[in-house]
Amino acid sequence: MSIRLLDPRIVDQIAAGEVVERPASVVKELVENALDAGATRIAIDLEEGGRGLVRVVDDGSGIPASELPLAFASHATSKLADVGDLEHIATLGFRGEALASIGSISRSRIRSRARGCEAGAEIEDHGGRVGEVRAAAAPIGTSIEVRDLFFNTPARRKFLKRDSTELGHCVEAVLRLALAHPGVAFHLRHDGKEVLTLPKAERLFERLRAALGAALGEEPLELAIRDAELGLEGVLQRPSEAKREARQYLFLNGRHIRDRALQRAIKDAYANFLFGNVQASYVLHLSLDPALADPNVHPTKIEVRFRDAGRIFGLLRRSVEQRLRASGHAAPGARLLLGDGEPLPEMPMPISVREGAPSRGLAEPPTARPELPFASAGELCGAHEGSAGAVSHALAGAPELARASSSEVIQLHDRYLVRATARGLEVIDQHALHERVNYEAFRADLRAKGIAIQSLLAPEIASVEAALLARVEERVEELQRLGLDLRPFGRDSVALFGLPARLSGEDPGDLLERALRLLRDAEDGEELAPEHFLAEVLASRACRGSVMVGDPMRPEQVRYLLERASMLADDSTCPHGRPTRIAFSVDELDRAFKRR
Repeated sequence: MSIRLLDPRIVDQIAAGEVVERPASVVKELVENALDAGATRIAIDLEEGGRGLVRVVDDGSGIPASELPLAFASHATSKLADVGDLEHIATLGFRGEALASIGSISRSRIRSRARGCEAGAEIEDHGGRVGEVRAAAAPIGTSIEVRDLFFNTPARRKFLKRDSTELGHCVEAVLRLALAHPGVAFHLRHDGKEVLTLPKAERLFERLRAALGAALGEEPLELAIRDAELGLEGVLQRPSEAKREARQYLFLNGRHIRDRALQRAIKDAYANFLFGNVQASYVLHLSLDPALADPNVHPTKIEVRFRDAGRIFGLLRRSVEQRLRASGHAAPGARLLLGDGEPLPEMPMPISVREGAPSRGLAEPPTARPELPFASAGELCGAHEGSAGAVSHALAGAPELARASSSEVIQLHDRYLVRATARGLEVIDQHALHERVNYEAFRADLRAKGIAIQSLLAPEIASVEAALLARVEERVEELQRLGLDLRPFGRDSVALFGLPARLSGEDPGDLLERALRLLRDAEDGEELAPEHFLAEVLASRACRGSVMVGDPMRPEQVRYLLERASMLADDSTCPHGRPTRIAFSVDELDRAFKRR
């Protein structure tokens, strides 16, 4: 079979296979064109879920009649002039493929009037056959109609779903664009019925409330950060309102994007605040110099390459985590702590209340109890993975500490601490709070002393695919900064020769698996963070080295725990995301007892 050039209509239909997946793809491309034209009002009409009709009308700059013949031409665009423009893409569209692709698989018509023109004009494209330009009455702006989508490609049309399903995808496409452009009014109708109306908003938060309603929770957290090159603005759902399903939107310079690394950065930031199988909703807008990002990766432009991915990852993770910590919110199932209480002059002995035993003050001589694992970070980090009893007790003869902020502490069933606060009372999970205290001590210890590598007597070896082997070879020095002496071993294997000295009791095979998973997930250019790699290991160590459910606590241990916790920036959750405390206000108690 000889090589020959393809017919232009075949080329356009092949391109349409990448650009136009379903009616929602048409909606996205046409609305993006309207936004690039400077529209302030955009109306979208659909019929039959978009397969029968997609009409987008805008009040943008319009298209001169002399340029209409180029509108349906392949690789014709007003948004690029030379190769250098690809380095600074500031528009949503730029490839010049969308209208040609759409016209090749539908019956389309463009009617437009440019600013400064006395009359409008129109042109039609039926399955790649472009007609002549005709005069037409039209207001300033552009109206594009796309009818009978996939009429000439029945194989594509049969893969479309029910009208309601296709409509849902179209609504989501409009919603994403509306969230990215709050200063533009949107109006969407289906079969003549109003589906979505979003007036122009002065602030992003107003648009988010109008578009998403309660999906972001009752009191979402606003976020706004900017430095010389990067900006971050948006809204975060409070962890206490997280659900099993979440609405998560990430935008870059007004374009909706999907980026695994950035999504993981946000997930990592929430990790210490969520417990169980729940996710938090968010809408976040990144803004940066267009020269630092390349959207010319995929025809749909939803994927982006960053010039400095590691820096953006770090900014996103730190900013989200700091905002959550600043708001002091716990995980779902816990009410927010209403008050920290006021320092009182004395710290009476805690009272212990256990099942099957009358309550009594700990001022009474206690019965024999096992020593509890209150150890320093260094002792815990160096301990073998045995149980808590093997960890040295660091409270014996502990100096008197600053007094805790409560008038009375009760240990309930050897698992909870109950104390009064200025606004009511709080119930503390002794194990969860001690976990958080130990975890933060480990992190501080690592930051202060660095990560030394301890060699293994025999290397841990694993077979890997070629791509992962190459990543290991590229990042040997970075891995050593994580405390991992991990190197290629033969043609299809890697070997772990050493691990962090403070984790010497951990299973080398488990650490190797974690390291390989981290490398698989890391994007090119993304910095490998020691705390990210070690987070799960440190959380596990903190758990093993903490007071357990069923362990009675002596008064000085309670004082020490509460004092250590009060020094933390945030102690509302354990490292696994469970709440450490639940607060009850006096008003809540009064309502529960029918006093109000």
